[in-house]
Amino acid sequence: MYIQKLHISNFRGISEVDIEFNESVNVVVGENNVGKTAVLDALRLCLCIGSTHRDIYLGADDFFTDKFGRKSNEIEFDITFSGLAESEKGIFIDMLSVDNDSTKLLLHVRYLREMKRGLEKIR
Repeated sequence: MYIQKLHISNFRGISEVDIEFNESVNVVVGENNVGKTAVLDALRLCLCIGSTHRDIYLGADDFFTDKFGRKSNEIEFDITFSGLAESEKGIFIDMLSVDNDSTKLLLHVRYLREMKRGLEKIR
């Protein structure tokens, strides 16, 4: 199994992006401050859900702010996994999607920023 595609919406400096990955080795290259670390942290946030040893957390500064200073109230990540073995299909049966005779695993993670009683809450 491998990550075929990552969709990021409203995370840090990324308004929206789709990234396609190869089945083999992938390299993220770019100038400073263009979002390389944000892409890696998006994967870490999604893949560490439920882990008791998480060392990355989402904060208010992680929500995208546009050029007019408006901050998003929602962050979304979508990960598509391909190349699943038969045993993996059984383990992740609730997340499976069949598309054009290929089986894929879809993971959708969404964070919301809300104001409650004057306090900012992320859920």
